[in-house]
Amino acid sequence: MKIIRLLFPSVVGLILASCVTVNYFQVFKAVPVGESVVLDDAVVFENDQCRILYNFWKEGGDIGFRFENKMDDEIYIDLNESYFVLNGVARRYFQNRVFTYATDRALQRSRGFAPQKASFAGDASPSLHSYRITPSMFSSEMTASGYSVAFTEEELVCVPGKTMVPVSEFSISQNVIRDCDLLRFPLRSKDVKTKNYTRENSPLVFSNRIVYYPGKSGLPVNVENKFYVSSVTNYNDKQMVEYKYEEFCGQKSPNKKVAFRHEGPDRFFVKYMKTPDSMRR
Repeated sequence: MKIIRLLFPSVVGLILASCVTVNYFQVFKAVPVGESVVLDDAVVFENDQCRILYNFWKEGGDIGFRFENKMDDEIYIDLNESYFVLNGVARRYFQNRVFTYATDRALQRSRGFAPQKASFAGDASPSLHSYRITPSMFSSEMTASGYSVAFTEEELVCVPGKTMVPVSEFSISQNVIRDCDLLRFPLRSKDVKTKNYTRENSPLVFSNRIVYYPGKSGLPVNVENKFYVSSVTNYNDKQMVEYKYEEFCGQKSPNKKVAFRHEGPDRFFVKYMKTPDSMRR
């Protein structure tokens, strides 16, 4: 009985620990600087020649963009002169890399003897069977073929007239922001707090500095799409994730799909876990 009493608190502790939320999400909201439009699925910067569209929603934040050419002539994006800048640190889009694509194919054939069984004629009883083995020949061989293609990263990306080209390379940040006003591991709704920032004290200020040429003989155009993180909020997985049926033309999907409650093109998140030695803030 004494052993049971000693073990009981440990067992209860393990059961409770298995029910505790261990996955948490920090959601960042970014505000564009300058003239722009925030749509349901994109943050848009636009001039007479092009539209540049962003959707940050991804773990770590996707600073990649879609470049839409509004002109009839080609536009050339100069990746060697284009940069992602985070808190004053610039990273060049052009990396001068070589990419390789490979594929292979295999064909196998076999050869040998395979036994076949056949009953003797004149069996007296259908429940009693005698068999003889008749070998048959088969063959086996294997051949393999494949090819690979290597290509060098483009320094100039051509965007044909009236088309769109995606450009993606960097994440915004994978780091969790800690603050005395934020509980890192909120359990209830009342534990969820939002930390707000201005442009001057924001922990993350980032931009894309893009250089492009309108036409082969056009002069270079420099644009900067700038953002700063205006708020940070921590959620547990139940406050962040929900399961919903997809609907199309009045019909629902047979199974529920994972959906995020706080998704938006001007937001991104970092996922983190709680460990036994984690601090509350």
